[in-house]
Amino acid sequence: MPVFADEAQSQTLNEWRLAPTPAAGDLDNQAVYVVTWPCDPRVTDAMKRGASVVVLGGGEHLLKSYPITFRTTWWQAGDKPESNLSGTFVYDHPVTRSMAPDGWCDGGWFDLLEGAAKFDLETASVRPEVIVRALPSLLLVKDEALPFEVSVEKGLLIVSGLNHVRAQDRPETQWLLARLPDRAATFPDPAATWSIPAAAVR
Repeated sequence: MPVFADEAQSQTLNEWRLAPTPAAGDLDNQAVYVVTWPCDPRVTDAMKRGASVVVLGGGEHLLKSYPITFRTTWWQAGDKPESNLSGTFVYDHPVTRSMAPDGWCDGGWFDLLEGAAKFDLETASVRPEVIVRALPSLLLVKDEALPFEVSVEKGLLIVSGLNHVRAQDRPETQWLLARLPDRAATFPDPAATWSIPAAAVR
């Protein structure tokens, strides 16, 4: 299965030596593309036709998001609810199954969560399938996620708000950066479906 990366993500994934996204012509719809959003319109066209796209940066252009810090905040009861992360819930999913067996992000996730982005799913046209849920403060009840996946017409979109740049050299992010394209290459078909650009709203 061919896996391509745009210029920015080629640097993040340099150990994988992924092929660069072809500079011209229509793109293969039976391939995986690892990108920063907004991306090459040819990638979104390939996704509509069946390709899988993994977004590792720029997800805030798809959904409203907030930067977060990884610290316990329950005693503050939500002094800054937008940026608070009171906890996480990790759903049983092939990407995270071996990394979060207890169902939550422990200290090994620190560099992935510090400076990460949580997405406000209440701004989505259709709620995507959540991989890791971000739990808000005690004063704020909101539906928020870190990585999530959703169908886009015939293709798949996986968006990660985790801080893959900060954690670039850490084994935990190396694990996830391998699992995300692996998941995309299975061409799963989540029940939730977005359209482009209708899904890319704030």
